[in-house]
This record gives sequence, structure tokens and C-alpha cells, in this order.
Amino acid sequence: MRTIIIGLLLVLTSNTASADQPSVKNLLDSPLNAIKSHNVIMSKLNVPANTALPRHYHPSEEFLYVISGETTLKIDGQADLTLKSGMAHKIPANAVHSAATGNARSEIIVFRVHPKGQAVVMKPKD
Repeated sequence: MRTIIIGLLLVLTSNTASADQPSVKNLLDSPLNAIKSHNVIMSKLNVPANTALPRHYHPSEEFLYVISGETTLKIDGQADLTLKSGMAHKIPANAVHSAATGNARSEIIVFRVHPKGQAVVMKPKD
């Protein structure tokens, strides 16, 4: 697994996390022939009910598709957005954000075209 997670997001790297902890399962991590400096990363994120993920950011855009459940996306400087099953959204590159679930768990597909050699998830300095 090539995903590099920093500090407070270490809990998200487990493919075998218990049902009450967030988990990330990498589905694809592949180089791009057309853009040698980037990889495609696709992951499945499982977030238990009543869970808040810590604030973080990514060096590239992040594309989300909610498979099931409901998640409140919090992007610094923007109004909170509730994403429900069947909805998709793009998080801008370097946008500090977090997410939280309510009374139900959520499953989300996350897709990135990611610069090689950079951490996938970064902790804000503030």
C-alpha cells in the first residue's frame, strides 16, 4: 500500500479496522502513462456512525462518491455540505477539510490523480 498517512490519520490506513473505526481500503494505485509525474489512487472509505474525521488536506483534487449512508463534509471557508448516498463531490487541491457522520455509517469511494512522491494526506499547520 503506497498511501502515506501523516500523524493523526494513521487510524485510517488499516484495511482490517474494526467496525467502530474508520478504515481505508486501497482499490487501485496505478501510474499514469500520459502523466508520468502522477498516479491514480482509488480507495473505499468506511466511516462508522457518529464519527468525526480530523482536519486534513491533499496536494491534489479529491473526488468523492457516496455509496451508502450520509456524511457532512466541512471545507474551511465554505458552508457544510451533507452528502447522501448516490451523491458525488470534488474537494479542491490543498483545501483543508474534515467529515463527520451522524447516526448511520457511510461508505465512500475516493478518487485522486496524485503527484508521485508526495504524502496523500497532510495535517494543517494551524
